[in-house]
Amino acid sequence: MILGGATGNFGAHGVLVALAMGASRIIPTGRKASILEDLKALAPNRVFPVVLTEDVENNTAGMVTAADGPADCYFDITGGSGTEPVLASIRALTNGGRAVLMGALPEAIQIPYREIMVSGLTIRGNFMYPPEAPADISRMIAAGSIDLIVLDIRKYPLNEAPAAIAEATGKGGLSFNVVTGAPIG
Repeated sequence: MILGGATGNFGAHGVLVALAMGASRIIPTGRKASILEDLKALAPNRVFPVVLTEDVENNTAGMVTAADGPADCYFDITGGSGTEPVLASIRALTNGGRAVLMGALPEAIQIPYREIMVSGLTIRGNFMYPPEAPADISRMIAAGSIDLIVLDIRKYPLNEAPAAIAEATGKGGLSFNVVTGAPIG
C-alpha cells in the first residue's frame, strides 16, 4: 500500500491505522526524510518509506522497489500542492490496482488515461471518512492496535486555542494538538 502525503499529520496517522488494520507492506511517501524515518521506526519490517524527488519516473521506481513490485493500493492524503507524486503513485500500481484520493490538492491532476485503462485501475475520490470510522479507530485504540504513545501530544486549555493553532501550523508527522474546555491536569 502506498500512502501519499505521509509526512503530514493525516498521512502519518494513516500509517498508524494501516498498521493496526494489518497492512503487511506500507510505502509512506513525502519530502521530509526525518518524518519518514520516524514512521519506519514504528514497524521496520512493514514500513518502507520513499523520499520524493522532482523526478516522476524516479519516484515511481522508488515506490515499486519499496513495495517489492507494483502496489495494490494507493491512498492519497496529500495537502499543499504538487501533482507529480500523485502521477508517480498511480504509475506504481499493479494491474487492477486502486487509488483513493482524499487529499487537498488545489490544482487539477494529469492522469495517464491510456495507462489507467490498460492496467484496469480504479480511481476513487473520497471526502473525509465514512461515519463509522471514528468509532472503529476508537476501538483500535482501546484494543491497543493503535498505540498513542508514539504521538507527540500537546494539550492546551480552551483559552489557549490560538497558541495551539499557531504551534500546529506547519507541523507534520506524529504530532497532535488537543484543545479542551476542561481543565488540564
